[in-house]
Amino acid sequence: MGLYRFQQFTKETAHSGGSDMKSNVGGSWGRLSSNLSPKWALYSLMALTYASCAPSLSAPEQNLQSEQKGIIGGQQVDTSFAQKNGVVGIVDLSKGGICTGSLLPNSIVLTAGHCVSNNAKAILVVFDSDLMKAVSLLKENRIEELLKIARPVTVAAVNPEYANLNTRIRSLVEEKFKEMNTTNPTDAQKGEIVAAIGELKDHGDIALLKFKGEKPVGYSEASFLSNQAELATGKDVVLSGYGLDNGKDNTGSGVLRVVDNIKIANGSFASTEVLLDQTQGKGACRGDSGGPAFIKVTENGETKLKLWGVTSRGYRDRKNDCTQFSVYTNSLAWGSWLADASKRILELEASANTKTK
Repeated sequence: MGLYRFQQFTKETAHSGGSDMKSNVGGSWGRLSSNLSPKWALYSLMALTYASCAPSLSAPEQNLQSEQKGIIGGQQVDTSFAQKNGVVGIVDLSKGGICTGSLLPNSIVLTAGHCVSNNAKAILVVFDSDLMKAVSLLKENRIEELLKIARPVTVAAVNPEYANLNTRIRSLVEEKFKEMNTTNPTDAQKGEIVAAIGELKDHGDIALLKFKGEKPVGYSEASFLSNQAELATGKDVVLSGYGLDNGKDNTGSGVLRVVDNIKIANGSFASTEVLLDQTQGKGACRGDSGGPAFIKVTENGETKLKLWGVTSRGYRDRKNDCTQFSVYTNSLAWGSWLADASKRILELEASANTKTK
């Protein structure tokens, strides 16, 4: 149920192999309910699940150099893949975590709503297949070198549907408490409520980031799929991201990987979301949040990757190890919002630039 959120690069998560993924509902409830009412414990449990999916970037540098397996079940790729297909890394300096994104025109990046913290200006967009390179340069205060491969974010826009998700969760929890006629649910009832939250669809988990300056030389913007009918159940898609290559051991984050032949489990999962099958040992995981889902299209005899999706969250994945299903936001379904939001953030940046002159 957890979103494939930030993969944190703190020393603590590095040595522990990752934060507690909250797969045990009872344990999570216990940690919360000591200080909160049962309703607020459930609201907070959902927030914790959303925020806790975080792999490590600091200590496992040796893993980043040696593990070549894949996003999960895929393969590591060099910067040329990122350049050709517009894949970028996202590092949040305020939370110490990573996501993935897709490069769009006008220095804009498409990513997941849950990848955007309250302090968007603490986010860096990284143009390299190895995020550790940017992290190391930052730690060593080699800013001039850092800015050759990274750009600071100036403005962000998060889809209002995603901003409204907490309200939907709160309403659902209150409805469940009323149905159960209780203010102190049993463990079974808690599990039922958490499962119901996990079944909520159409999260609107999509956002745009505007970074300062121009993209580095050699980078192309991602190209959107034009025919949404291609997103049919059973079709193969391609995923890419900087996340874990092992959702059980929480290893391998920070380097760009790609995985092919992921089946669409349900192309009509929701009006703005598509469900992918990860039961064959490959797919997206923590750190891949916001990253692209492509589909192969032949144009003039050449096979190209066309962008259609944004990595959002796992689905019915009780162990939170990325081995069941994943939900992707269908960016084509949000075309009007993307156009309006792009226009708005460009206007905001232009206005800010005018005021500073």
